Amino acid sequence: FLGDVAQKSLISGAEAAMWSEYVDESNLHARLWPRASAAAERFWSSALPTSAEKAAQVVAEARYRLDEHHCRMRR
Repeated sequence: FLGDVAQKSLISGAEAAMWSEYVDESNLHARLWPRASAAAERFWSSALPTSAEKAAQVVAEARYRLDEHHCRMRR
């Protein structure tokens, strides 16, 4: 979202929807939470990177957080 500061201040949350004919009660958690984690990472992490070097750093930081969260979900 490339809005100005005033427009961005109006955003109070985000939503990630998931639907599929291949999701039922037997695989819902395995399908939903990894995808919701990735969406949350994108929604709530820092701004888009401005260079390839910054992009690599952002990806490395996100990978670390997602790996940590994966361990929490497995526990």
